[in-house]
Amino acid sequence: MGGPKQNKRVLHEDDDDAYERDEAIGVEPLDVVAMRQLLESMGADKFEPRVVSQLQEFVHRYVTEILVDAQEYSMYADKQTIDADDVRLAIASRLNHHYAQVPSRELMMELADKRNSIPLPPISNEYGVRLPPIQYQLITKESDRQEQEKLQMLFALAQKLLQ
Repeated sequence: MGGPKQNKRVLHEDDDDAYERDEAIGVEPLDVVAMRQLLESMGADKFEPRVVSQLQEFVHRYVTEILVDAQEYSMYADKQTIDADDVRLAIASRLNHHYAQVPSRELMMELADKRNSIPLPPISNEYGVRLPPIQYQLITKESDRQEQEKLQMLFALAQKLLQ
């Protein structure tokens, strides 16, 4: 039982030389093997080697964030250790706030039918640049300024008549 552990694969080894030793004898870490098997079980037979490392990085970051949140919940509850309820609460909180829930297919079809029932506006037969309706164009004359000038002229005329 006290023999060398050269060919053993451990999930997380604390040895500093573990990576170099595994590379030298061609042994993949257990988490890499598990990630490859997971990808293959989902039908991804061909993928780049970087995919495995990216997924490992994502899983590591996600688990770390979950555990940090669980630790905060545990500290808030004045507990010394993190229990399963803290982890469940952290996962539920992260799911509710960080990942969007995809609406059901039926709801999306209902919304699409409602939107598609509204006809599109007719396309005019005019050629050239199509401008928005005249009241929304910034190139039209400013009616407010003209109305103010007319009011000022009428006010000046009324003052002359009153004098």
